[in-house]
Amino acid sequence: MGGELAVESAPGLGSTFSFALDFEVAAAAWEDDGREPPKPLGLEGIAGGRVLLVEDNDINREIARELLTGVGLLVTEAENGAAALAVLERERFDLVLMDLQMPVMDGHEATRRIRTRPEWAELPVVAMTAHAMSNEREQSLAAGMNDHLTKPVDVEALHAALVRWIPPRKGAAPPPEGPKAGEGGQLPEQLPGIDMARGLKAAGGNRALFLRLLLQFGENNCDTPARIAVAMAEGRREEARALVHAVRGVAGNLGGMVLYEAATALEDRLADPDGETAAPLARFTLLLEQLLAGLSPLVARRQPLAREEAREVDTPAVAVLLRALEPLLLSDLGEARSRFEELRPLLAGTRLAAAGEALGRAMAEYDTDAALAVIHRLAQAIDHEGG
Repeated sequence: MGGELAVESAPGLGSTFSFALDFEVAAAAWEDDGREPPKPLGLEGIAGGRVLLVEDNDINREIARELLTGVGLLVTEAENGAAALAVLERERFDLVLMDLQMPVMDGHEATRRIRTRPEWAELPVVAMTAHAMSNEREQSLAAGMNDHLTKPVDVEALHAALVRWIPPRKGAAPPPEGPKAGEGGQLPEQLPGIDMARGLKAAGGNRALFLRLLLQFGENNCDTPARIAVAMAEGRREEARALVHAVRGVAGNLGGMVLYEAATALEDRLADPDGETAAPLARFTLLLEQLLAGLSPLVARRQPLAREEAREVDTPAVAVLLRALEPLLLSDLGEARSRFEELRPLLAGTRLAAAGEALGRAMAEYDTDAALAVIHRLAQAIDHEGG
């Protein structure tokens, strides 16, 4: 029946047997007559619950956020395990969705630290990983996680986990209605290397979101083949592997399954110091370049519009915050993040928005050198505009 059977066992605690089966006939029947399939039983009872989403990749984070808010949950985001621990110190949550491979602090270490605190002992933590191997699940459970979801995101499996771990709320508001068929954006009927139906399903049927994520993937990865080639040429296999891993997870969520499989094969070879990479690297690069070429017309159409709509930079205010931010990066990271939160809206929607996003990523990863480099570029751009 295409299902999965699993067993979890620990000495002195007993064993838990579980199985999962996929049934799509009922949903297909609803789709045939144009109606939305019914939401899984129990989702209406958790609306209003609070979820901490811990994920370093911005596209994967956006997909998960849309799926969670789409069933009425309130979502707070963190880019790595260290940032998640800081958020947990300030706020209470019903569930943590925890990516495993992240910079600064990975999901296993973050969960182990969560379990050392009595007040968080009962907080459900659900792993999200691109690996479906049994040892990955065992490692997650050993670190103190309660459950394990694989990427690409399976919407039904995610919903089931939410209902399983988030306590029902009395008088919970019903989840917001999902997007109507055909709603949102000029999404092409087909794109090279993309299973459109699968990607759209992963985006919760939201066509506007799916289009936005495709464009974001195209913009974010325009130089990825070159960066991987340079890293490989200079013997930096781990850096190359991290770049391939990032592409892999997003490609799977967007329906780029052939690229996803090629990335999986290459990542496995890169993880082995003696692994031969020439053939899998060539295949991965070819497939990535083909996918990016298919997206490039969409990206090109959006960029002129973005430039036309870009608002003016408030140069005096930005200059003041940049001057305050630079010394704080070296002395008080907490205050530096507060200053950046003041700076972020001043850069959003301007020609400096991309640099602002790069600064935010560097600070989230506690990469002070990279953050200082971006600040210097921003200061030069401000000086040039002022001159």
